[in-house]
Amino acid sequence: MSNQVCIGSSMRIEGELTGHEDLIIDGTVQGTIVVTGHQLTIGEHGQVTAEIHDAGTVIVHGRLVGNISAEHKIEIGATGSILGNIRAPRVVLAEGARLKGSVDMDPRSNERTAGR
Repeated sequence: MSNQVCIGSSMRIEGELTGHEDLIIDGTVQGTIVVTGHQLTIGEHGQVTAEIHDAGTVIVHGRLVGNISAEHKIEIGATGSILGNIRAPRVVLAEGARLKGSVDMDPRSNERTAGR
């Protein structure tokens, strides 16, 4: 069982977030997020302006401005919106989800960026 960290709706963080735990964001985050191999969830109240790298799975129910790279899957819920490019082998868009950007579902694309 993995640990889970939650950034509450009253929190505002600027800078780089890195870790090896699942992360839930319901507050405001600006910067870079790296949760290598773990799940990142942006809750309905989450407002994120960030580049997201190396996550295992990203689930968006709030608002995200920035590019995402995920190892397994990116899911945009009915209340979620993304303004940015997404890269993952699997992408799920719920009815009502909003996405403005490009989608790269080539499973080899993450291998090419792994050696950044």
